[in-house]
Amino acid sequence: MRNSPSIKQIIFYDYITMNSVISGVFFIGFGVYGYYSDNELYLPLGFSVAALLLLIIIWRLLVVRNLFKNGVEVNATISRVSFYRSRCRVGLEYSYDSNDIETAWITLSNQKTRNLRNMAKVKILINPNKVKQVIVLDVFNLD
Repeated sequence: MRNSPSIKQIIFYDYITMNSVISGVFFIGFGVYGYYSDNELYLPLGFSVAALLLLIIIWRLLVVRNLFKNGVEVNATISRVSFYRSRCRVGLEYSYDSNDIETAWITLSNQKTRNLRNMAKVKILINPNKVKQVIVLDVFNLD
């Protein structure tokens, strides 16, 4: 069994989780502002959206942890790497159960993702039940 990344690593490498955390903090602030202001709309709106985002964060943490716990390690080829602002989209091509699969993983742009190049070989983890659900194992430091 491989080591699972910390919650901090998941937040800083996974775009969906980081986006949900930042938006959650914003909407908590929105709710606190509504608590101290006279506007009755901001309080329930801010905290209800923050609660929804908390559910998304928990779901995504469970998905990534499940990939590290039950995922299958596969060699893949990077078909494309594109950057837009803080996002990095890594296109992947790999074979699993004699099927050629093409999918993508969206992560945050950092030094490790900027070092990824087209046609490079990387190790990925895939969910055997949902073969397009992947993460690039080479991005995480799991010593």
